[in-house]
Amino acid sequence: MKKILLMLSLFTPLALAATPDELKAIATKVKAIQPETFKDIRVQPSLMDGYYQVVSNTGAKFYVNKEVTSMVHGDLIKVDNNVLYNVSRQESRIRNAKVISTIKDQHKGAIVHFPATGEKKLTKLYVFSDFTCPYCKKLHEALPELTRLGIDVYYIPFPRNSMNDMQAVKGLQRIICTPSQTTAFNEAFENPKKYALDSINNPAKNLTCPEAIDILSFHNYADILGVKGTPTIFTEDGSKIVGYNNATQFAIELKQALDEEAIWKNKDAKK
Repeated sequence: MKKILLMLSLFTPLALAATPDELKAIATKVKAIQPETFKDIRVQPSLMDGYYQVVSNTGAKFYVNKEVTSMVHGDLIKVDNNVLYNVSRQESRIRNAKVISTIKDQHKGAIVHFPATGEKKLTKLYVFSDFTCPYCKKLHEALPELTRLGIDVYYIPFPRNSMNDMQAVKGLQRIICTPSQTTAFNEAFENPKKYALDSINNPAKNLTCPEAIDILSFHNYADILGVKGTPTIFTEDGSKIVGYNNATQFAIELKQALDEEAIWKNKDAKK
């Protein structure tokens, strides 16, 4: 866990240059205000000129100026040529995208890829998924349509009830170690209870492979990304969509995420 947190501490959405001593000095000033409230915080440069983002141990985010004489709680909005840019959400996206990229690069063998079948590639989605989760099953049932539309979907196996849920853990590890991971996930979603019990009661089917241990790391990444349940879905650029109810609502949320990402890309392209 400490190794992962150390690695991810490098993933700051840098727009302003700041030395470690400057960030440490700001953190010291913030902690002095209310030592108990701000006992464990992380300070990093913000995309907004003159402000620094402070993230507390509870996940709360706020902004301070360098002198720590002003503090803003909530989303920071930048106005540029009469266009509103949500800086806070963009900073979260940058962080999330780097974490997702790390998962993709370092745990490729444990991620289950359902490739897009459409000619046009629309986007990539990374889903913290558990075959015992009813709403994950709903999303899985929509998978053929998503891939047909040109969406690459990657499942990150994630036991939703913690690592103590041995049925989910063993079942997901079995999926990871099965030669055809997509077929195994399909089978698990068809009858979750049977697949889970079968994974526990038949040791011969509990294939072992080095990638199976990655489930432990996925819980650490989930903590950093603020994943509280399944399915939690991320775009490649870091937008987060929590849960899945139906195709219509999901399409709306995905379009909103991609549209907002496009606004920032267009803004950056004009610099």
